[in-house]
Amino acid sequence: MTGQFGAAGALAVATAVLALARGAVPPTAGCRTCRRGDLAVVRDAPLARPLRTAVVDGIARGGACRPLRLRTP
Repeated sequence: MTGQFGAAGALAVATAVLALARGAVPPTAGCRTCRRGDLAVVRDAPLARPLRTAVVDGIARGGACRPLRLRTP
């Protein structure tokens, strides 16, 4: 939702850090319906959960993919 890796990637990392600090999974932006019944999608409001790990998937032009894993101590 935040765009390609780079400056937008910093925003995605900040969002992941806040999610870990607050213990809440942020909702998926723009998601109104889900066609797969077995896929858990967070809609409308954050979902409180004890979180230990977050992954920011940085996909850029040309197929470069740089996932970043963040973990709480």
